[in-house]
Amino acid sequence: MQDRIPREKLCQTLLDAIQITRQLGFRYLWIDSLCIVQHDPQDWRQEATKMGSVYGCSSLNIAAASAVNGTIGCFFNRSEEVLRYARGLRVNLDGGPPQMVHEPDLYQTSVTQGPLSRRPWVLQEHVLSPRIIWFSERGLFWECRENTASEIFQSELPDHQSLNRNIGNLSARWYRLVEDYSRGNLTYDSDKLIAISGLAQAV
Repeated sequence: MQDRIPREKLCQTLLDAIQITRQLGFRYLWIDSLCIVQHDPQDWRQEATKMGSVYGCSSLNIAAASAVNGTIGCFFNRSEEVLRYARGLRVNLDGGPPQMVHEPDLYQTSVTQGPLSRRPWVLQEHVLSPRIIWFSERGLFWECRENTASEIFQSELPDHQSLNRNIGNLSARWYRLVEDYSRGNLTYDSDKLIAISGLAQAV
């Protein structure tokens, strides 16, 4: 598989990630399930300890926020009703300029409460990656150290309370991060410490 990976061996989410990577002009893509030898405890132990630096030193993290498994992919056909609700409504209040009335918890329902974010491994990806594009049923979301935006609110997501992604104050947020982490569902209990070790090292 170092020479060639047959396309038919890849699930839809991985195929979408390859397409996104190419369209964004990146040459390399790290996919855990391909870069770590599956069902090989020795390789897993060696690579799992490096996950914090893999995410932290990446250019961009691609997140299939609404995918419950690898067959779903990153791209969704969104109904007009979902799009209309996500875009919000422009209304004039007291004769002033139009104000946007929008879904206040759009980011939470699309990203932090989505299927992907329920996986504890994703927390350190979220916190340590310098940039993330979240692909969800309700739209695309962009997150970096300075801003959170979406395809609808392209300059900044209004009234947004996102995970504070300032690496400089990780230690001050450690207990909150552990609480968030503990809400997730690990497939293997033995992953409990290793899946947050990248964050612990950063702290």
